[in-house]
Amino acid sequence: MAEQDIASLGPVQGPAVTVYCPIGDSLRRVLLWFVLFGLLLRKPNRTRQAWTLLLALGALSLLLHAAESYINAHIVFYLHRHICTVICELLQSLAVAMAVLLAVSDLITLRNRPLRFLLVFLVLFAAGAAAILPNAPVVLGAGTWIAVFGFFLLVFLVGHAILHTLLRVGSDAVRRFFPCPDGHTTNRLAWSTAISLLLGAGPVVAFAVIGSILNRSLQLQSTIEYFRLAVTLSQAILGPYFVLFWFLLLGLLVPLYRQRLAQSFGYDATTP
Repeated sequence: MAEQDIASLGPVQGPAVTVYCPIGDSLRRVLLWFVLFGLLLRKPNRTRQAWTLLLALGALSLLLHAAESYINAHIVFYLHRHICTVICELLQSLAVAMAVLLAVSDLITLRNRPLRFLLVFLVLFAAGAAAILPNAPVVLGAGTWIAVFGFFLLVFLVGHAILHTLLRVGSDAVRRFFPCPDGHTTNRLAWSTAISLLLGAGPVVAFAVIGSILNRSLQLQSTIEYFRLAVTLSQAILGPYFVLFWFLLLGLLVPLYRQRLAQSFGYDATTP
């Protein structure tokens, strides 16, 4: 109800406005979580190790929401806020899709790398599309956002494949010149985890540090929004590595998921 005099625009106290929020509108945002629960009830997943996947996904979702809130609180232009919100929605969809992939990756037995890459892409794309479809931003249409997610996913997977190849070649070269009988396989996964954290969290850290410096300078106030937009767009490219980091960390800590990362992405499953 109105609480202030709005003069000729209407009475001070108008009728109450009722807003209906069907339960389906709330449940559709977590629809894929229910699918994930169902997949974790499969016989190969009936272990404590398998259910740690929910801890990684839950922590990641909370951090993405916190990052979105922080960035939006420091961005002035609505367009920049909208871009940030869309990127966070895409990252949330990718996170759930990664969890779905790891919940079923025990079924992936392909040794051919191109075929395995294609299969992983299709699984992630299907799961991500299922997450986006009921929650697509109102701007454009669900089909457009699913296509954007597909491009977003393909760029990430190609970049990850290149990074993984470089790490494998580097690891083999180091092992050739500096023999190390144990530990080199898991160290490669550890290096991938560290690099993914650096790439994924780098833009947000830069935004927080450099942005605070720019805020102190009156001469640079006119350019700070362009800096923030550049950081937000870079997060669209590098943000997926922050998502990947949490699942690689899970693989380092949980042998079950180390094995599944090996089946999905070709990481070594050997425990030192």
